[in-house]
Amino acid sequence: MSTLHSGPLPTDEAELFAKVVPEAFKDFFDVFSREEAKNMPPHREFDHEIHLENDQMPPHSHIYLLSGTELSLLREFLDNMLSKGFI
Repeated sequence: MSTLHSGPLPTDEAELFAKVVPEAFKDFFDVFSREEAKNMPPHREFDHEIHLENDQMPPHSHIYLLSGTELSLLREFLDNMLSKGFI
């Protein structure tokens, strides 16, 4: 059995990126940056809105069932995105 990485991964973001990201993606460091992920991209001409008919709200329902772990991770992700103002 082979492993992708042996030993502990670096904690420095640049070192981690250099170690785990394939060479073909090295020019895209900013895409993987945690600091850059805290910022929204600039508005573009192809930004769009979702217009609801007659100011209706979409129905509240689950798309699919999630395990307790998945639900916990989803809530963590949503809280993170809300705190950044992304959603």
